[in-house]
Amino acid sequence: MGLLNNLRSFLWIRIQQYTTREVEVELFRHLHSLSLRWHLGRKTGEVLRVMDRGTDSINNLLNYILFSIAPTLVDILVAVVYFVVQFNAWFGLIVFVTMILYIALTVSITEWRTKFQRRMNLADNETRARSVDSLLNFETVKYYGAEQYETKSGNQT
Repeated sequence: MGLLNNLRSFLWIRIQQYTTREVEVELFRHLHSLSLRWHLGRKTGEVLRVMDRGTDSINNLLNYILFSIAPTLVDILVAVVYFVVQFNAWFGLIVFVTMILYIALTVSITEWRTKFQRRMNLADNETRARSVDSLLNFETVKYYGAEQYETKSGNQT
């Protein structure tokens, strides 16, 4: 299995790099198409963090669909067909219903967990925005001697 996993990783990395590059270029193009008003009120750190998280999420989603969900669905299909052929349709139906219930439970638990992940992401965005905006305005911070203030307020977010 180690050889196959390494081969899969080797082949997948090109797709992952291509996807990341295309998404980042499209995001960059979109940001440049936004109005001056939007750019004047921007939070650079938050935008950068959301971009990073978005490109990572797309790659993770593709990876998960291709290497986890699709094989699982094929396994379920093979199991149902096996039980129908070897025993009877009732056994296949039992396996199918069990898998559907399991999938429904998994989806509902994932949706419940997503609320907490969103809150963490918002807090992370705010922290990153504060840090990057502080560093972008480094001259102002230095001019007013506000290094300690920026450090304390960054720690509180």
